[in-house]
Amino acid sequence: RKKKILTQGISLYFLSPDAIETLLLTALIPKMKLAMPNAVHFYGTGMGNADNVKQMKKVLKRVFPNATIDINTDLLAAARS
Repeated sequence: RKKKILTQGISLYFLSPDAIETLLLTALIPKMKLAMPNAVHFYGTGMGNADNVKQMKKVLKRVFPNATIDINTDLLAAARS
């Protein structure tokens, strides 16, 4: 069953990797009620930059260690919507 949970916006241009990890651990994980995803699809600004993708993937892997991580640009998200 899919569930939609909203949090503050996440961008490496405005938050450090540590701040993003903290945000996910404090604002997202508690709302998930122990239902950890097997896949995470992240779309964001700056994800056309390989260094940003690498940093974001590290953060998401720490928070969701068993999930497949897929990262793309916000432009692709807009096109897919």
